[in-house]
Amino acid sequence: MDLAQQFGAVKLKKAAGGTHDRSAPIVAGQEHDASSSVEQFKNKIHAVSRASPTPLHQSRSPVIDDTPPHIQEHTFATEFLDLSMDEARALVREFDCQRGRQGQQQQQQHDQHAQSDALALADLERKIDGLMGAFARDGGAFVRLSTRSPKDAVISSERTLHEWQAELARQGPEAERDENARLVALIKASTAALKVRSGREALALAKASERSNEDLLLALEFPHQWDMKIITRQWVEMHPAMEFRGFVCGKKLTALSQYFHIVHFPALAAHKDEIARRIQAFFAERIVDLIPLDNYVIDFGIASATDDIVADGGGGEVLVIELNPFNDYVGCGPVRLAARPARGR
Repeated sequence: MDLAQQFGAVKLKKAAGGTHDRSAPIVAGQEHDASSSVEQFKNKIHAVSRASPTPLHQSRSPVIDDTPPHIQEHTFATEFLDLSMDEARALVREFDCQRGRQGQQQQQQHDQHAQSDALALADLERKIDGLMGAFARDGGAFVRLSTRSPKDAVISSERTLHEWQAELARQGPEAERDENARLVALIKASTAALKVRSGREALALAKASERSNEDLLLALEFPHQWDMKIITRQWVEMHPAMEFRGFVCGKKLTALSQYFHIVHFPALAAHKDEIARRIQAFFAERIVDLIPLDNYVIDFGIASATDDIVADGGGGEVLVIELNPFNDYVGCGPVRLAARPARGR
């Protein structure tokens, strides 16, 4: 039974507050122009996606283009690669082919471009190989588009299932019966499945990702603003309990929460004050003056190579994972403003 089938057997509990269906189309107003509304929505989505979460030292980000280079000392080593529109179209056609979404016209286009797409993607694989370089030798890399990560591609993959089963086995027989332990194991497994060591592995995730495909399709509708990139980041081991989301208002860190809020980490709860003080000190002493923004969302991590999150992670190096601008939420469409561009986002 694959991972998707296992989740299909889960029985959901009825929500106490009932349901609220907000799927109805917007039809109010005599002057409503559906095509105009769709175009305006796409423009807003595209504008937000171009300003959505990016590594702090991406110099071309429209939100953080003045960030000083020395912020790199406090985040993951990162390399950037320009993605051409031809390469993007090849990835889109590969996605459609894998999903069986092709009509007659799309099939003809795929056949017509099959040879050139294969050459373009093979060349892109080589460029990513060169980009990740030492990252692959030192334990792998995380590869994503400059908009969002391909984390949806691993949800029901065989690799995730194997990682999940191995993690549950490491935790012992009681983990199989503990819902919280199973969720923690799943988070660790799906994160581990995003680690790649070659351009071929990186593109395999991109070709299978609905998120990546949506972002490429949207960006291709705005060729005059094309700036899509492939981001390669050094893989740094981090226990999920050691990832945090912070909220900054008026240059003050006003709130801090665990990133994976759906699970409970007893060791984290027991040492939360100590860990919070470390992150607050790190932000105040090393980060706040480097960021030319007053209000933003910032994700932190504490490097941790083992499950002893207090002894190991609690004393590990504090890092900045990503910076997110505050933006209006524009609906439940293709852009999710809290997507992770770092190792597992």
